[in-house]
Amino acid sequence: MSARERSADGLTSQAGHLSPQGGPVVIDSFAEQGPDPLINSYEESIRAELAEGEDLATRLRRAPAAVRSAYQHRQELLDALPIGDVSGKVCVDFGVGRHGFAARFPKLQQCTRAIGVDLSYAAIKASADVSEGGRYPYSRNYAYFTSRGDHIDLDDASADLVYAGESIERVESAEAFLEEVHRILKPGGLLVLTTIMASPDAPCLSLGPVVAAKERRGLMARLSRVPRKAFSRLGQFVRANPSLRKLARFVKRRLGRSAAPALADLGAVQALAAASGLDHLGPLDYAELRRCLAGRFDLVEVHGYGGTVDGTVHPIATGDGAATTFAPPERARGIVLLARRSDDYQSAGCRQQRYRHDAAEIVYRGGPWEVTALYRALTGRRATGGEGAWLLLPFTGEALTLHFWAHSWGGEAVIEVDGIRRSVNLYSPNPHMKRVPLHGLPPGKHELRISGSPNRDARSGGNQVIFYQATVSVKEETPASHSGCAVPKRTAAEREQLRKKVAARQWFHTIDLGDGIVTPGCDHSPTKIGYLKLPERLDGRSVLDIGAYDGFFSFECERRGASRVVAADHYCWSYGGMATKDGFDIARMALGSRVEEAFIPVEEISPQRLGVFDLVLFLGVLYHAPDPLRYLRIVRAVCRGQVILETEIDAEDYPQPAAVFYPGATLNNDASNFWGPNMACVEALLHEAGFRRVERICTFNMVRRGTRPFHRAVFHAFV
Repeated sequence: MSARERSADGLTSQAGHLSPQGGPVVIDSFAEQGPDPLINSYEESIRAELAEGEDLATRLRRAPAAVRSAYQHRQELLDALPIGDVSGKVCVDFGVGRHGFAARFPKLQQCTRAIGVDLSYAAIKASADVSEGGRYPYSRNYAYFTSRGDHIDLDDASADLVYAGESIERVESAEAFLEEVHRILKPGGLLVLTTIMASPDAPCLSLGPVVAAKERRGLMARLSRVPRKAFSRLGQFVRANPSLRKLARFVKRRLGRSAAPALADLGAVQALAAASGLDHLGPLDYAELRRCLAGRFDLVEVHGYGGTVDGTVHPIATGDGAATTFAPPERARGIVLLARRSDDYQSAGCRQQRYRHDAAEIVYRGGPWEVTALYRALTGRRATGGEGAWLLLPFTGEALTLHFWAHSWGGEAVIEVDGIRRSVNLYSPNPHMKRVPLHGLPPGKHELRISGSPNRDARSGGNQVIFYQATVSVKEETPASHSGCAVPKRTAAEREQLRKKVAARQWFHTIDLGDGIVTPGCDHSPTKIGYLKLPERLDGRSVLDIGAYDGFFSFECERRGASRVVAADHYCWSYGGMATKDGFDIARMALGSRVEEAFIPVEEISPQRLGVFDLVLFLGVLYHAPDPLRYLRIVRAVCRGQVILETEIDAEDYPQPAAVFYPGATLNNDASNFWGPNMACVEALLHEAGFRRVERICTFNMVRRGTRPFHRAVFHAFV
């Protein structure tokens, strides 16, 4: 049987997918496709590694101690995951590489059927040779084939466990990849995933004209023009001279002693990421990864390592005397997670449409736009004209993933889809691909516009924008049951138990839980919907509800079809009395809701922690803010579309923007009430926070039991 052909002995199913049963198989799924720069680049990298002839253990022994300790910590986290006994199970290693099945997670080698998947045919062929020459429990019951991740050639519900080690950053669409993983896993199947997380963007500033490279001065500019061979010869000279070697060791010790622990571990994590080559397609941040997992998988365990993106560290000792760090997952530089397939999730199905920079559909304007080499076979389209260079791409789909090349001369890219703009910092001291996901688009036709900007990172040497590719996700079907949450059917005993839970606590929101059970909230929540002018349908849009309390508006957005809803609160989930999270938990379980929760103060909300949203609800929070402008700037940072703001207002008889300060508990005997702004003040604050357009929607009086009437106003603000 040819190595690049399917076996003809019954190892493939009638549907054209690889069967989980049978003997050794090696399949190149790309054999009949035309040339692809990404695949070609990865193939070149694998062939170069094979030519070096080093196995994984040798490479680790040659690595610096910091890299070894970081790798060891990750392995310890993997080994501690409660995956159970895998003997008798079908396991998939996606991103298997060239070292053999589960070389980085040996526990999986106890399985009965081993399936390795990779982008490179050279990699799977080398791994097949390892499996053939070794004595593993799975014997000759293995299969290897190539895949980009958006289509995995296995039958539905055919695998017990999928391991994706440092591979999700290689797929073009993380959401499409996880959709496929969910499809091939059996009910209750497990996903083990490790990855390096993306670092947050620094702000880009207006720094004046870019200085040309030939005009740069200083030591670093001169060193940058020294040929690499000169440094190599200098190193050889130092190693050959005992006195210079001694001096070099002294300098190295002094530098190492003064370095912070975070720097050593950061280098280790960056080295682990760089070890996968420059042809990966960019890491995800934690919020984006959680968004892609939501609904499809339930998290069992997640662990962070490698320090945090903000530089804080928690050092721990490792076996070889080196030090590494762990970190909260949402701020960690690397994570190891275990998730279980959510069996009640219904796949929407999607296909991918790729538009590389040389696609005929892309229209380039201004410029100049020049084709530039990136890495091996990869090329991109580079612009240095700032706002005077832009590209246009009409497309049809619900999600878009853009890939740019980030490097030391990267500037700021301005991305606009359907009038919604966002900016991306393309500076990086180490060149790599940068992933920019845009999700939650309404179905139909759209136009993408990418341009340069006069702004750039203060560390950047230029304002280059290098575009590589846009990947569009198009849903093939949208099951009716997938829009909103469906109240589960309950037995008589379950209804009675729910009534007791509802009656046992005080409620703020009035929520219909079905079966005639309604929470007795002091807030007339359903009535507010009409005042807020909440869109009738939120299909495909992401929503953040800041100050969610019992969650009425979060659940309502989910019912209206929002693709992702995050309920964020801290004060009303931890103060005590009726202000606890119990109400939200009871309602979410009763409604069968998939709304995500974020136990986080407003001051700590950021794009890095939660992501960026199409719609942000900021209801009844502003007048509780000690610093209203700071709160609104935080809201602006996580909003890429619209904000609906509802607040207490006062001082309406004053003609200028003004606010009344409520000392102590002077407003309704509540010490958390600080300000009563007039409508002009709210508008001015929203504009000052960065919103381009603000609309006054309505004012209304609200009465709650036991309080004086509240005078409220609703505003819509747009980015």
